[in-house]
Amino acid sequence: MTKQTAGVLFAFLGYALYICGDATVKAIGGGLDVFEIGFLKMLVASPVMLATRPGGEGWRAALHIRQPGLVALRALFATFSGIGVVIAFTTIPFAEAFALIFLAPILAALLSRLFLGEPLDARTLLAIALGLIGVLVAIRPGLRSLAFGHLAAFAAAFTVGASLMLLRRLSTTERRTTILGAVALVTLLVNGVLMLPSFRWPSGEQWLLILVGGGFDGVAQIALVQAARRALASRVAAAHYSQLVWAVLLGFVFFGERPDAWMLAGLATILLSGALTLLASRRP
Repeated sequence: MTKQTAGVLFAFLGYALYICGDATVKAIGGGLDVFEIGFLKMLVASPVMLATRPGGEGWRAALHIRQPGLVALRALFATFSGIGVVIAFTTIPFAEAFALIFLAPILAALLSRLFLGEPLDARTLLAIALGLIGVLVAIRPGLRSLAFGHLAAFAAAFTVGASLMLLRRLSTTERRTTILGAVALVTLLVNGVLMLPSFRWPSGEQWLLILVGGGFDGVAQIALVQAARRALASRVAAAHYSQLVWAVLLGFVFFGERPDAWMLAGLATILLSGALTLLASRRP
């Protein structure tokens, strides 16, 4: 097995584990407040995530922040995207939530053009158009009633896109430990405060789901780190779109969600959009 192949397999594993962690959130449903779910999952996942820091990045060095304002802003975006994702997963079908959340790469490209001056070639613009069409076909706004979870999923997509845009800017100046540590800290602080009015001690089953979900997230981070060390970034990114397939399968098997033909057609169009985006990223 080549190094590139091993990296891609690690990427598929990482993204599959992430969506398994998302499934535990959906399984908890309305049993706990969304902020409490976000707090407890991060509490479990953050030690594993931070343990994957590169060997050359000490804890003291991670406190040397060159752009503290942007680091804090990205952490806030990541925190509120997590809140939006939890709301979406606990209120609307899995596949519908992912159809909207996968607007994030499109929004990241548009925001990067606006704020970072990154060029958009014809192939990227076509991919953006296809992605938007895919979401419209899958969700069909105006032809069906939409829930608050759909708005939360779109808000999550926007904040994820903004977070990705800022990550491109920060990756050249900040250590990975700094970026991950800021996200963990802000997520715990924001969710920790917001969960207080409605906090209740989880049941044994809920604790099990939280521990399993946080563990999935932490191990997924380790798998993606291994993928990044072995494979090209574009090939790792390609595996991200496998989450759409997992969303349909897990939704069907565990939650009895049956996507209709329109939803499947929309998801297929989003997958095509992702393929075009990856092809565009490999062009010199």
